[in-house]
Amino acid sequence: MQPVGADKVTGTVRGTSVALLAAEDSRAASATGNDRPAFLVARLRRDVADGQTTLGLVYTDREDGPDANRVLGVDARVLFGGLYYAQF
Repeated sequence: MQPVGADKVTGTVRGTSVALLAAEDSRAASATGNDRPAFLVARLRRDVADGQTTLGLVYTDREDGPDANRVLGVDARVLFGGLYYAQF
């Protein structure tokens, strides 16, 4: 990767943690040599049940001209009885 530029935004919106990262690569990193590959990573995380449980969502995107790759994922952490937890 040879980034030309990137932006990052983080914060909290209505109790949900938000993180965004966007970047653009140089033409030399493109499969065709003509396009500038663009990347996006987004992450949301929310505490629920008085902080005993967290729910998360992640999204990644890469575009290089007509080609693209997108991935969406979900995760959670649940605390039981203040001692045990399950994570997936």
